[in-house]
Amino acid sequence: MDRLEEKALLEKLTLHYNENTTWLIIAIVVCFAVVSLVATIVSLVAIWKDRGKPFRVSKNVLLLCMTFLVSILCIMAEIACCLAIMGEIRGYNANKDIQTGISDIKDYYEIKPKGNLLYFNLKGKYRGLGILEYHATAEVVEENPTVYKIEYEGDYFEIKK
Repeated sequence: MDRLEEKALLEKLTLHYNENTTWLIIAIVVCFAVVSLVATIVSLVAIWKDRGKPFRVSKNVLLLCMTFLVSILCIMAEIACCLAIMGEIRGYNANKDIQTGISDIKDYYEIKPKGNLLYFNLKGKYRGLGILEYHATAEVVEENPTVYKIEYEGDYFEIKK
């Protein structure tokens, strides 16, 4: 299977991916991360500013506990934002690889023959990116010792075994 055929088959398997949506999601997540960080700093300043002058042990322990909990919540929100951004960037990079034709279909799918059908199952690291179909089935039109000639959605492709 030459690169043009693999690119064409991968593009057939691609869901309706929109690059602008990816950048919009990244911008929203970055804004949320910045707002949550600012809100955390403001709330911590407010907590410590309102404490009474005479230090009582019970009030200081309560302030320390509140500071710890607010800090943990902020850290969790920032980690979630970073993971969301990394996932979107992985999807963006995978889509660019498909569009440029440098990827092999076997990089993305486990291909299993069963009778006169080929089953394409998306590999785990590409699940959840929203760029490729999870499962696809193609009919084997002709089988040679080295390649399958398949028909998928009315188009014909050759895939190496």
